[in-house]
Amino acid sequence: MVFAQGRSFIRDTEIEETLRMYATPIFQAAGLDANGVSVYIVSDNSLNAFVAGGQKLFINTGLLLKADTPEQVMGVMAHETGHIAGGHLSRIHDQLRNASAISILSTLAGVAAGVAAGRSDVGTAAILGGQNVAQRNFLAYSRTQESSADQAGVKFLTDVGISSRGMLDFMKKLEGQELLSTASQDPYLRSHPLTTERVDFLANFVANSDLKDKKVSPELYERHARMRAKLYAFTATLQKSKAGKAAQREAIMTLAQLMAPMTPHLAEEIWTAQGGDGLITTSSWPQADEAMLVDDTVTLPIQINGKRRAEIQVPADMPKEEVEKIALSHEAVIRTLDGATPKKVIVVPGRIVNVVA
Repeated sequence: MVFAQGRSFIRDTEIEETLRMYATPIFQAAGLDANGVSVYIVSDNSLNAFVAGGQKLFINTGLLLKADTPEQVMGVMAHETGHIAGGHLSRIHDQLRNASAISILSTLAGVAAGVAAGRSDVGTAAILGGQNVAQRNFLAYSRTQESSADQAGVKFLTDVGISSRGMLDFMKKLEGQELLSTASQDPYLRSHPLTTERVDFLANFVANSDLKDKKVSPELYERHARMRAKLYAFTATLQKSKAGKAAQREAIMTLAQLMAPMTPHLAEEIWTAQGGDGLITTSSWPQADEAMLVDDTVTLPIQINGKRRAEIQVPADMPKEEVEKIALSHEAVIRTLDGATPKKVIVVPGRIVNVVA
């Protein structure tokens, strides 16, 4: 995990490669240099993605965890690529300046009106009215950009043979939040205004697309599942822990001690924040409990004629004969053998089950 400018970023070669596999064809369809667009994984459980600083795409871990399929992530990427290709980031800065100018002018006009009328309420009404106009203009412009990015996104996806259903499914995840208070909404909805017209456009596009039921390769689905499993491990170990606060505090402080030789300043801050006594450098080094390092269960892959067909989870001390029975009763093994009697079954304790048919 890397910390920068108040944000923490997750670095993992496999996850980054998976996201690059998702994004490269979309970037190319948009006429962008795929190597020139950087993708960052933000360690944040909220559902959000955004572009910033030119050709930089930021995706929260919360979005990746909530995306059920590769196509949903690709849909978000295609939409954000629409913003990059359309130069929306620079234009939105101009619009913000325009909105600020309207607000400033309304304030000056309000002050003048109040002075002329000799009534502060007249000036206040004029100021608020001008600010509301600025806000409405900016939101209207923002919604126009979102619709434009949707249209560009579905074109990019279609050009590379990917269904836009993932983009539609992702939008549907947000629909129910529009009635929530702003504080309760996911950041993606607050920064990407959702309208009925946008959802209707995507639904109509998908319904009439030849690609509507097409899925990406099984490899990408497998990568997606591994990515979500890794991110869950990265972000949710302590958050999802059922241990009490005291146990969680002990875990955090132990982690800080282990970090101290490599990142002494950060470790010292964590130690102090958790109420550690004295300096972390003078604390006793954590002692490993060897009994906790022994797994009660093991996961064994099952190979049939050299090809992996399934896996089973069994007690670590289960006898070979029992492991063999469980392996041969597995649905995938029965289906692969198709009634044939295996010539040999080799159980390597704690490692693998080999079936020779």
